[in-house]
Amino acid sequence: MLDRGEVGLGMAAAPAHGTDHRSRDLFTPGYTCLFNPRLLPLQTPISLDDYLAQPHLLISYDGRRGIVDDRLEARGLDRRVIASTTHFAGAALQLATLPALATLPTHAATVYADTVGLTAVAPPLPMPEYAVSSIWHATVTDDPAHVRLCNLVAARAARP
Repeated sequence: MLDRGEVGLGMAAAPAHGTDHRSRDLFTPGYTCLFNPRLLPLQTPISLDDYLAQPHLLISYDGRRGIVDDRLEARGLDRRVIASTTHFAGAALQLATLPALATLPTHAATVYADTVGLTAVAPPLPMPEYAVSSIWHATVTDDPAHVRLCNLVAARAARP
């Protein structure tokens, strides 16, 4: 869509892919655990044993395996997944009625916790950070309107 001029600016948790694409890192989130304290009364911070003992909502692009599973497997551990969604946008709705833990990007978890009344806590295992970037086609790099839009997006992304 960038190449066809259908989108002037995209945002992704991935670097620019094509040689004609440019990008600007906006922020570097990590991961946060999210749960409904009315349905899953946990002590915080969550210990690794408590984390593993709870049911989990899996969030992954294919609905079968996610980054948490990779991290746990590297330590010889696994978790009990009772439901899944292919995008973290569906997690808040599911956690409103599901007694489970979800591990998702911090920027989304914070918004969902505030909006739906969920509890957000640090995961009890090391999780990576990653860059969320704005991406555009090189042909618009010097366009004043594009520069203004990029700067507005970057300024908003920099706010807590």
